[in-house]
Amino acid sequence: MPSAQGIYQWFSGELRWVFLIAVIIVVIVCAYKRSLIGFILALVSMIVIGMFVIKPDLILTLAEWASGQVMK
Repeated sequence: MPSAQGIYQWFSGELRWVFLIAVIIVVIVCAYKRSLIGFILALVSMIVIGMFVIKPDLILTLAEWASGQVMK
């Protein structure tokens, strides 16, 4: 039976390159505009999104931690 695991691994690997290129472009644009706040916000958002692309199980761990904090 064919599986989607190979496609997922390939897509995940390619998405890492897309994020790297996007971060480089954002750094260049923010350096050109001298926008430190824009650079920091874009970098933090790319890091958060990148964490979930590289390690998708982190979403479940984060959700369990957050529910534990709310239910105390």
